[in-house]
Amino acid sequence: MSYIGRQNLGGAYRQLDDISSGFDGSDTTHTMQVNSQNVTVGDVNQIILSLGGVIQKPGTDFTVSGSTLTFTTAPASGLSFFAILLGSDNGGTVTPTDGSVTTAKFASDATLTTTGTVTTQGTGTTGGTITIENTDTGGAANDYFGKLIFKGNDSSSSASGTRASVEGKVTGNFGSSQIDFLTASGGAAASRIATVSPNGLSLADGNITFEGSGHGIHLGVTSATASNLLDDYEEGTWTASLQGNAGGSGQGYDQQTMQYTKIGRMVYITGTLDMNSLGTLSGDYLKITGLPFTPDASNSNNYQPISTHHINVAGDTTGAHFGWTVYAANTFMYVYEHTHGGAAQATTSGDYENSTIVGCAGAYITAA
Repeated sequence: MSYIGRQNLGGAYRQLDDISSGFDGSDTTHTMQVNSQNVTVGDVNQIILSLGGVIQKPGTDFTVSGSTLTFTTAPASGLSFFAILLGSDNGGTVTPTDGSVTTAKFASDATLTTTGTVTTQGTGTTGGTITIENTDTGGAANDYFGKLIFKGNDSSSSASGTRASVEGKVTGNFGSSQIDFLTASGGAAASRIATVSPNGLSLADGNITFEGSGHGIHLGVTSATASNLLDDYEEGTWTASLQGNAGGSGQGYDQQTMQYTKIGRMVYITGTLDMNSLGTLSGDYLKITGLPFTPDASNSNNYQPISTHHINVAGDTTGAHFGWTVYAANTFMYVYEHTHGGAAQATTSGDYENSTIVGCAGAYITAA
């Protein structure tokens, strides 16, 4: 076919549904539809419209807003209607009925942008599923199966772009994979903090923190076995003091701070007690007070020995050995003297002098 002027290019155009049945001489607004589906246009000039065989002028004889067509003068009953919507790729859209769009209608590289919430639903054993797929037939190390990326822009701290992501990554080929978790701090770019792979969990940096108390890690088992639960680790210092069982006062120390490490129920203590004044020690025996944790009170652990590796006491010339014994359910240790061939006996203030120095190392069990 021949044309005068520019050739009529084939393209996207649609005929609007006939709305003349709604003309009554008083109603100026009508809904634009194509195949009974609401449509919208970006510009009123995308519509060629005829009433009673007369072409109407866009913006003067009629206007559009969304899918609403508004006539300046209400069309009289019986007038014919004909309209063409031009260029669906230039702003015109179709609003389909719910559940009518299939995945085949989307381009393979389509991008979905929304300011709302995307929800996937399912029933039974499957539930809702989101699948991220790499359609290559092979993969090499460091290729990606896909990513979930979280973006934001904080003008107050100059933080923008990717703030966190979850990335499915190829480790050797498509048969081997890992999941990387990335987060950002202080406006810096997001970086890997952890990786989950068939080899286990790997942290790039930082620590594992259990926000609830009483939790830990079950070691060496595949189920939650209480005897394999490591639920406590702590390091710190404690202050040791020499006291009589009936009390004491006026003691002076050059050093009385000792160290401890608690792993599970086992408490390891070490340190040196360096005195410069005995003061007054009352009672039939002496004790070291200030243990960081209360010893176990069960029958099998009523007394737990602690080794002293150095001691300087008055009259210590007969080969006597001094030891400390943890007493159940109390945060102190008894001090005993052991002589060659003799039984252990409690020590008194007469066994010590102002310059007494005692070093110890040992362990005892707590109740929890």
